Amino acid sequence: DLPKSYSSHKNCVICRMNCGKLHIIQSEARTQVLLSRNIFIPVGCRTCRVHLNESGLFKVEHLDLLEIEKIETKINRKTANDLIQTLIDTSKKKRFSMNSLILLKLTQNYLDEVKASQIRTKSQALAIYLFWLKTGMSQNAIKAHFRLNDRIEVSRYCEQVRSSLSSNFVPEFLGTEVMNRQEWLQQNTPLAKEFFSLKDDDYSVQKKRSLVKPFLFVAANGRILNAFGAFPASKNDAKIIKMCFSQDKDLENLLRKGDGILVDRGFRDSFEYLENKELRVMMPAFIAKDRKQLTCQQANHSRLVTKCRWVTEAINGTLKESFRALGHVQNSMLKHIMIDFRISCALINRFFQPKISDKENGIIIARNMKAKISQTENEL
Repeated sequence: DLPKSYSSHKNCVICRMNCGKLHIIQSEARTQVLLSRNIFIPVGCRTCRVHLNESGLFKVEHLDLLEIEKIETKINRKTANDLIQTLIDTSKKKRFSMNSLILLKLTQNYLDEVKASQIRTKSQALAIYLFWLKTGMSQNAIKAHFRLNDRIEVSRYCEQVRSSLSSNFVPEFLGTEVMNRQEWLQQNTPLAKEFFSLKDDDYSVQKKRSLVKPFLFVAANGRILNAFGAFPASKNDAKIIKMCFSQDKDLENLLRKGDGILVDRGFRDSFEYLENKELRVMMPAFIAKDRKQLTCQQANHSRLVTKCRWVTEAINGTLKESFRALGHVQNSMLKHIMIDFRISCALINRFFQPKISDKENGIIIARNMKAKISQTENEL
């Protein structure tokens, strides 16, 4: 039996509403649901844009909202063949070797505390932990996938690898001290330099809404400076910012007078605290109480901030999509989830690819946007 989702060309398969602009669900997204939820979505079904990420896949937190319409599905031969071929193609894309270069380097250099045994090798223990971090599957499911005898083995292997990576791997690739100030300054982007005329690095702080809140300091090109937390949801941003600076003394030494920091509107309560540290705080403008919209100058200035701040959202998206174990945290995981979060951030930095938009025309676009800052009226 293959459970089937709600099927409609007029309404969203998740919220079952017609928002006026629905998107056809791509085959990759249908395969994602089939593999993660064991639910079949027929070809041609549509969904609201809010349920999809930038890649056209379903957001992890929205997958659980999909409900089963029928407990069994009748499909024709062509649909069955297409489904099988899609699963084959997906398995080829995600296949990896235990002897791959990346796995080998992590095993040789950072798993000194994990001892190989007759039952499993270091590489296998690492693969089990990374598999859990990537998929977020239960221990019973991972036990069956790797053909282990007991789910306790999964917990034990993950704890051994987690402890070793936290001690040896994370300090090498995460934290303000992993590079000196000049090296961090090189993580700037042409857009940020052109917009704000800075010779210094730009940082972006972002809050992740959850029961507990981790905090990220991110350079302009997406490299993570440090990850803090987890903080109680009752703590506001101003208090958390102070705690971050008190926890990381190297952050105080890294930032200099006049350095720029990009934040969103949620950090308005910490604006004064950051300015007292003689930092230049760039934040999107607020609508005045006596106005219905931003002025032309305010809107243009806000666009400069968001044009550089998007990398923070991109990094948050990467963490959610690449490490699904971080998305739905059980109570039993709270004692080690921040360790897993920091390991995930260190993995992103280790295999870092700069997130720079408009590489070829970035300077031209930046200058055109900057030239419109002085406009007081909308030409339209």
